[in-house]
Amino acid sequence: MRYTPLARPKLIRGIMGNFFAALTFLTILPAPRTKGQIGAGTLPWFPVVGLVIGGLIFLFNYILLRLLPVQITALFSVLFLAAITGGIHLDGLADTADG
Repeated sequence: MRYTPLARPKLIRGIMGNFFAALTFLTILPAPRTKGQIGAGTLPWFPVVGLVIGGLIFLFNYILLRLLPVQITALFSVLFLAAITGGIHLDGLADTADG
């Protein structure tokens, strides 16, 4: 299939739709509504969403370390991670403990 200038917006919408679908699946961050489904097209975007989450945690840590002791900052960082991901990682940890 040859891409023409008219096909590019549709291609970009599809790519960004997959990114936003991955973002809404892995986080509670608001994203534009898309018709994207969680599937093979969204999987390549999971590491990118992880990078976004990591960047947000870094900024959160950077600010809090200037204001609070390290132990309190670590506690708030874990709570922030749990909040931003909707607890999806904590659910996985709990699943390992319930046998």
